[in-house]
Amino acid sequence: MVNLLRKNWEEKKNTVAPEKERSRRHMLKERTRREKQKQSYLALHSLLPFATKIQCLKRFIILNQWEQN
Repeated sequence: MVNLLRKNWEEKKNTVAPEKERSRRHMLKERTRREKQKQSYLALHSLLPFATKIQCLKRFIILNQWEQN
């Protein structure tokens, strides 16, 4: 009986460790994925021309006035 209980305990103990390791690996991979995504967005943002919202709004107003005339 004692051997049976020990066997069950060891099986549970062995299954918990891989699950923890799996979740830790997943967390690290997710962190790496988010960092790569952030770098891609920063690279894309660096290609865009700098313009404030006010500059964009002025350009929009001027184009609308020009189209109306």
